[in-house]
Amino acid sequence: MSAIREVNKVIRTIDDLHIARAEELEAIGDFRRADRVLLCNFTDPDSRPHYFCRQRVCPTCSQWEARRHMMTILPVIRRMKSPILVLATLPTRGLWDLRDAFADWKACLQRLRRRKVFKDVKSGCGALEAKLAEDGERWSLHAHLVLDIPWERFDLHALQRAWNKLTRGRGTFSIDHKPIVNREWTVGLARYITKADWISPEPGAVNPHLLELLWDGIRYQRLLVTWGPAWKKRKVKERRSGAIAVLSLDSPQSKPTTNTVRQAERPIQTGFPTLNDNLFANERTGL
Repeated sequence: MSAIREVNKVIRTIDDLHIARAEELEAIGDFRRADRVLLCNFTDPDSRPHYFCRQRVCPTCSQWEARRHMMTILPVIRRMKSPILVLATLPTRGLWDLRDAFADWKACLQRLRRRKVFKDVKSGCGALEAKLAEDGERWSLHAHLVLDIPWERFDLHALQRAWNKLTRGRGTFSIDHKPIVNREWTVGLARYITKADWISPEPGAVNPHLLELLWDGIRYQRLLVTWGPAWKKRKVKERRSGAIAVLSLDSPQSKPTTNTVRQAERPIQTGFPTLNDNLFANERTGL
């Protein structure tokens, strides 16, 4: 009975978080997403089917999305031979240009990858993150990146000069950790890179109007950053493991032939995922 009480206590706590987040959304006039967060009723075991709002502002769905991102970059980090954790920042000029800062950061990374100082980086992965700066007048947009580069060829000063020039003196490039030797750290590292507490903080921790600016800036933004052979190997492996045969529906009497079979990139999913499944296997836009 004590275990059942603990489970019910957790469910009530999650429901309270949903209600508090819906009230914050109503306070800024976003009634559509407030209704979706309230209807996110996966905690009710008697509710069929389970409804997932799939909103980044949801206290629960944001954590599931972070878990999906973690499971995405974890095998990429494990395939790296010499992973190094770095931090690339690009603060915004104010509170209203977060969306432009995302575009500028991605453009600067694309240009940096074409520079000579970046030629020894074989692969890389990470996630973008935006937090309120200490002065409260701008956003601190940054990304924790894991680079696959030999330590003896890692020129931090050259990378700092190149990033500073690309960002016109606004951004910084620093090293977070030297080559990661202990592979047991990769799980904690992937969880730290893809954390979602900045997207959906606890209700009442941040001003709702600041949250409105934050959520508007990250809407339709891809937060994961991946490139290189380590990422490509993962995609090829997924395609091979997710290959299925699909029959032609032109005629109900048709039989499967070599011409009616094709390879799909991902397996077909039915219904909504459960707690033991990888949530958000098929990412939807508009979060």
